[in-house]
Amino acid sequence: MVRNNYLFLLCIFLSCHRAGNISSEGSFHPGIRELEAWHQQDLAPEHFQQWVKEPEHGLLQTKKIDNVEYSLLCKPVDYIISKEAGNGKVSASEYARKIEELSDLIYFDLRIKIDHCNGEFLKYGVSSSEEYQDRVAYSAFAMQQDIRLVSGGDSIPCSLFHFERAFDVVPYGNFLMGFSADPATLKDLTFVFHDNLLQKGIIKFSVDPRLLTHLPKLKTS
Repeated sequence: MVRNNYLFLLCIFLSCHRAGNISSEGSFHPGIRELEAWHQQDLAPEHFQQWVKEPEHGLLQTKKIDNVEYSLLCKPVDYIISKEAGNGKVSASEYARKIEELSDLIYFDLRIKIDHCNGEFLKYGVSSSEEYQDRVAYSAFAMQQDIRLVSGGDSIPCSLFHFERAFDVVPYGNFLMGFSADPATLKDLTFVFHDNLLQKGIIKFSVDPRLLTHLPKLKTS
């Protein structure tokens, strides 16, 4: 009986090892088979966008602290190109131009959402108009200084930052960021946010850099 249980657990371990693994930070690190299979796919722009946003592929991660949800989307350049395709198609010439234009940065979207908040998330729990204005100013200007990418002993500052302020339209905030780094040269990657907006401490997401170099191919016309 003990031997059967041991063999059963061993099979589960080997299956998980071959299919990738979950780190202590909660991020997905794919195995070689997943990387090779993904790289063989050829996806139209809309399908490429869907693929990137599927959490099992590791580019979209979510963490929750108390009633605050942090979602980090690591955006490959091909994802940005597919999103900008106005007619749903990307020509080969347009693709080449965009690759030249965008490939010097690694891009992320950070979304901050508060449970049971139906209006502008920056207004949640504020006690005065001054506190609200401080949050607005921090989100637009100072927050960039509290965000880093860490790889090995290197700390990479956020060089591109934009706060998409939606007022009372949606109950969350989107922050668009870019970092000057080449994923092909990185062995590990951690997104770090010192949350001085909602005071929830240091928020970390571990990202496997291979996810940015072993993607499906974006179909061009």
